[in-house]
Amino acid sequence: MDQNSRSFWQIKITEAIQGDVVVVPKNDGISNVPKPRDSGLFRRSLGEIKGQIADWRASVPGTTQCVHAVEYRDRYEVHLDRYDPGKKPLEHLLYDSPKYAAIIATGAVATLAVVRTLLRKK
Repeated sequence: MDQNSRSFWQIKITEAIQGDVVVVPKNDGISNVPKPRDSGLFRRSLGEIKGQIADWRASVPGTTQCVHAVEYRDRYEVHLDRYDPGKKPLEHLLYDSPKYAAIIATGAVATLAVVRTLLRKK
């Protein structure tokens, strides 16, 4: 773990908890921004496909929330999720990823319909 990286990302986590999306350019014109993985705060994760390189999540201690850093080629976009998928996966799908919840529900209904049809034929 790199202490400079940890300090940098702790500030960005605090900013995300306090408000909207925090945009972090990967190169600020002076130096490169530290990687979330080097901070010891973030873990690699999955996220809605939006053209990103990677997704990173950091749990918010004492809550069910997490900070989600979406990594693009030139920047990170950091925001607060209401529910950490590692702590509350169903709630995360319903509130933070409703599009994927709908896709999963549709797939489940379709699968049940196929299974019912197959069972009736026996």
